[in-house]
Amino acid sequence: MNNGTTETEMTNTKFKKRKPHKNKKTVKKVILITLAVILTIILLVVGFFAYLYFFHEPDNGANSPPPFSTEGINDTPPSETVPVDKPVESGTVETTPPETLPEEPDSPSRSKQKIFNFLFVGQDRIALNTDVIMLISFNTTTNNVNVLQIPRDTYIEADNYYGKINGLFAHYYLNNGNNITKALRMFADKLEQTLCIKIHNVGHINLDGVVAMVDAIGGVDVNVPSPIYYADKNHVRKVLPAGKQHLDGEKAEIFIRHRATYLQADIGRIDAQKIFVSAFIQKLKAKFGLSTIASFVDIAFDYVTTDVSLADSVFYAKQLLNVNMNNIKMMSMVGRGASVNGLSCWIMVRKNMREMIDQYFNIYDFEITDTIFDRDKAFSSQYYPYINDIYNLQDVTANDPYNAEDINDGTINIPHV
Repeated sequence: MNNGTTETEMTNTKFKKRKPHKNKKTVKKVILITLAVILTIILLVVGFFAYLYFFHEPDNGANSPPPFSTEGINDTPPSETVPVDKPVESGTVETTPPETLPEEPDSPSRSKQKIFNFLFVGQDRIALNTDVIMLISFNTTTNNVNVLQIPRDTYIEADNYYGKINGLFAHYYLNNGNNITKALRMFADKLEQTLCIKIHNVGHINLDGVVAMVDAIGGVDVNVPSPIYYADKNHVRKVLPAGKQHLDGEKAEIFIRHRATYLQADIGRIDAQKIFVSAFIQKLKAKFGLSTIASFVDIAFDYVTTDVSLADSVFYAKQLLNVNMNNIKMMSMVGRGASVNGLSCWIMVRKNMREMIDQYFNIYDFEITDTIFDRDKAFSSQYYPYINDIYNLQDVTANDPYNAEDINDGTINIPHV
């Protein structure tokens, strides 16, 4: 007992003096470790996205075997391979090598360019039909984009299915456990084999997703060709006037689905969709930023099915910013309308479609020849011979592709009833 202080009080006093000192050191250590971990994670994330942005570049497979058969590509008619003034030895057949893309002085061959093809389909809200079918070619070397619309009424016979092509996805979907991803890939595989095109990625969206994307960028300004009468959500009859109109998501859906007053119905509708797509791309480029990216990521999770990886999507998004509207070409499958078993169908003209694929979607240095194109005649018919008369037409003149810069300024004329 010193100065009236008990042993217990002395012990408590020592304990009280040491505890704060020990806790401060521990807390400080924990804070430093936490900050170090957070900083490391930030650096890793930043480094990862920096790598994706500046260095990652997908391989388009132009120097690998194509996904379609090229057997017989060297075969050409004798009249094209044997000159009349040159005798040919008995028992020999001369052939010419496949025609390759000529190289211009400042233009690399196709296989040396980075060309990527995509299949994009839009599904009806209720049915499984894919009423929007687009093949998109993106040349990230030249910053050119080509968009080919395949009419939903296009006739096709493939894999125990025959009828309109907008039901082919549903056929694969229902026969493969209702798996959207597998059905999409099977659809793409069939187009690869028939059209002789490499499809790198696929994408699927429904109408709700389209509405959400339009609203996410604040709507689009579209030149409506003719008045469109419709009923809104409350069944109130309304009209979408002709001329320049600002369309929100709901009105955009009305515009891209309408076909009743177009003389060629579905063909008129896909021309109207060209107008919409060009307006959408223009607005997207103008609004592109972090907020738009965040909104589209949310929409993608809810409405989009695709096999595009995160790394590849960063690459494509970066490259898309460099694309000028003048470098976007939009075209439609060349064909003729016909009634097939009571249904209004669109019959592909083989010659024009082959030339279109070779010119705008071929990633290889060899030509897509008639020998290999649609080898199994999927777009002709074994049931309806008159379809083949259209399929084999040789004298159809195809329209030049539309320029996306001009489409929305009345360039497209859509005949009305």
